Amino acid sequence: MNFRRIEWIFLLAFVVLDIFLGFMFVQTSSKTTQTTGDTATTIIREMRADNISFKNPDTSEGTGYYIAGSNESGLKQSLSQLTEQTARVQSGGKLVSTLRATTTIDTGKPKADLTTFMSQRTNVIHGTEYVYEGFYVRANEL
Repeated sequence: MNFRRIEWIFLLAFVVLDIFLGFMFVQTSSKTTQTTGDTATTIIREMRADNISFKNPDTSEGTGYYIAGSNESGLKQSLSQLTEQTARVQSGGKLVSTLRATTTIDTGKPKADLTTFMSQRTNVIHGTEYVYEGFYVRANEL
């Protein structure tokens, strides 16, 4: 075979490959735009297909908060003050704690119960600096 014939074969192969990839790109991008609008519906449909029972989810959007701090916050030094729980600081500076016994929270007045719980030094490090922000909680989730 001569060099010109090899060049034409490669050129033709790349053109066919480009057309195929362009078609696949257009096809997947159109599917993405169609499914993003009904993602919640798809998830609900899949849950029902898996026989997962639930009440219809609330469609209102909530707000979220986060807590940020430096890794040098002194959490490791304060771990000894926490009692009746297993606490550790992970490599990223995140404090993880698991209570050894369950705590009952009255769903009628969760703010008062949680504020009392957090204000005790043995339960939460710097607990008086946290504020309860109300949200919907079912009794069986506590």
